Amino acid sequence: MKTLKSNFKLSFKVSKFYPKKLNLQQLILLVFLLVLIVVGILPGYWQGGQWSWSDLAKVENQKALNQIKKDGLEIPGWKIEDQGEVQLGDKKWSLQKMVQNEQKFTLLLAPQTYYLDSPSVEWTDIKHTNVDAIYCNSRLYDLMDANPEILGIKSEFSKIKEIIKNQQLSMTTAENLLAQLPRHCQGKFTVQERNQKVEIFGNQSIKDWQTDSYQKLTISLESGKKLETLFFRGRNKQETFAVIQWYNWNSGGSFAPRKWFFADLWAQLQKRRAPWVAVSVRIPIKVLGKIETVKPLAESIVKEVQTAITEKIIGK
Repeated sequence: MKTLKSNFKLSFKVSKFYPKKLNLQQLILLVFLLVLIVVGILPGYWQGGQWSWSDLAKVENQKALNQIKKDGLEIPGWKIEDQGEVQLGDKKWSLQKMVQNEQKFTLLLAPQTYYLDSPSVEWTDIKHTNVDAIYCNSRLYDLMDANPEILGIKSEFSKIKEIIKNQQLSMTTAENLLAQLPRHCQGKFTVQERNQKVEIFGNQSIKDWQTDSYQKLTISLESGKKLETLFFRGRNKQETFAVIQWYNWNSGGSFAPRKWFFADLWAQLQKRRAPWVAVSVRIPIKVLGKIETVKPLAESIVKEVQTAITEKIIGK
């Protein structure tokens, strides 16, 4: 009896003082879980195990989300210099080159393509990858599948790559081939003649990409919501960029997938979903320069991209 009584006192003391150790974030999470239990779990339990998330609602504007990889994203005040799809890991991204006067940046977008998809390895796919090199290589390979007539030449071969395979590529043909590429890709290749054989070489490796100077950049939106982005430096041997990335959804955004998980759970309780788009912005800076030099510009671009996604693709 004495043991039982002492255990009761110990249990009481622990339960009495433990709440004081909870910080604000823990309290918010606790309240959210209680709401989830009351609104989501208990009704399902009373209905014999028919949980509200056992049949997830479909994502709104799924067609528009899928289309973004093909058409890209228009941003007021910016011109799309080039846009196309690029395979990174197991996902296809939209890559587009944006320009406004003398200012440029690269926009990478990977939208949710299926209602059961959740943010997972998007950043891993591009963390150690020279995305521009992969994109330009794929554009060159596509051109090699084309008919030689696009270069204004007649040939016995139906594809340019067959001319190359049979070692009949001339210096002029090779230079004309590279001229068909987007302007930002043309400088990534070199034409050389060796032992009476003309070859095209890539100037950048797809693995030539390093990152550093990581920091969290929280941006206040006009709606009053916060956008948590990851801000860091990315570089290869020739170029350096300030990189900003995050997952965008209709109630805000964050670079951390777990933040989307709770946003989507909350949306499910209202019979909706929180469709997402992975976003990576790359702003060119001086070689080995500091990312802080373009921080105000980065914040401005993030706001414009977030607004365009929310209004035109995900919906308000």
